[in-house]
Amino acid sequence: MIKTIFYLSIFYLSLQLASFCSNKYTNPKIRGVNISYTIPIVDKDGSIIKDSSHYKVFYYKNLIVYQFKYKFDSSYNGKLLLLEDRDGFFVFHKDSLFGYSYDYKTKSRDNKKLVANSMVKMISLESAKLDTVVNLVPDSSFTDSKSIILTEVYKHEYDTNRLYNYTLYLTYNKQMNYIKESFSRKLDSAKKMKLTEIVFKFETNYSKEYKITFPKKGNFFFNEGNSD
Repeated sequence: MIKTIFYLSIFYLSLQLASFCSNKYTNPKIRGVNISYTIPIVDKDGSIIKDSSHYKVFYYKNLIVYQFKYKFDSSYNGKLLLLEDRDGFFVFHKDSLFGYSYDYKTKSRDNKKLVANSMVKMISLESAKLDTVVNLVPDSSFTDSKSIILTEVYKHEYDTNRLYNYTLYLTYNKQMNYIKESFSRKLDSAKKMKLTEIVFKFETNYSKEYKITFPKKGNFFFNEGNSD
């Protein structure tokens, strides 16, 4: 059973950031969001490759900071010298058209003025493809005992060999409406709740085409907590 997870976890950080602080506020509360995904991909030889990554967004007053991973490579005379994951930062005022990227390891990306909207689109997982779900009727749905968390289930069945039949689970949280980051603003608005998790579960875990058994995954997970 292949499962694709877009996992949105909420946490609160109490940090001291010199660039965000004045002497009056030595330890301000910064609200943060961590967004991560895991996507199993079938390679040509039938092997499974896990594509996974994450990014973080921090909010302090009118400032927004995106922290994200990117691949850095360096070569000389056609020979690869270095290949590694690096952290990039993008900072902008919520009403500004521009922001600045910061990367102390890569001078060409450090303190560089960039268009805010373009950077956010490049980093975030928001997708217009999810907007079409707003016109669909779920096959089933269920909520928690306090009606705070809603999960809608959509079954997609069209493939006769069952390999590409899947079930889509969308989980919303009413208490997360204050979060500005979004997978789909249209779905958030329609449900009046924040979409916090997207899961695809495929119907069968064996592929006759590749003659392999796809790995099974665990259950949904969603965490919220405090960190100082």
